[in-house]
Amino acid sequence: MKRLLTTLAVLLFCAPAFAQLRASKPTGTLVSAVTLDAASSAVTINGEAAQGFDLLILEFSLTDANDSVSAITMTCFEGGLPTDMDYAMQSCTVASGVCTSDNASWVKDPSGMTKKKWATRVDISGYRNVSCTITDTGGLIGDILTVKGYLATKG
Repeated sequence: MKRLLTTLAVLLFCAPAFAQLRASKPTGTLVSAVTLDAASSAVTINGEAAQGFDLLILEFSLTDANDSVSAITMTCFEGGLPTDMDYAMQSCTVASGVCTSDNASWVKDPSGMTKKKWATRVDISGYRNVSCTITDTGGLIGDILTVKGYLATKG
């Protein structure tokens, strides 16, 4: 009994430390210094490259030359092939036990931010291939967006 309690105590003490172990793999620069007066940009993650990972972490860096950008919006799609991204990823809002499914989107208003840098987490577990389209509202020729990323496991 004493050995069981000691083992249980060790497991309870060490479990939080083990839970923090995560694997990650950089994807590099996914959107490289795009001026925001141009068309939208796409970030595509191939299923083979993402195999074994659950999360796509995107790090946005915005140079907003004249504080004109009022929104950076990202929507993501899934498909069997990187050239066939027809399925909109969904989010679920639960009210009174009912899930209302909507097209998942991430919207960030960077106006007023001193450092216009932020990270967004996209749950890609179970998806075959993921492509995210990034658009802006109010971007002008002097406004530049760079997005870097990495894949990670849930921990």
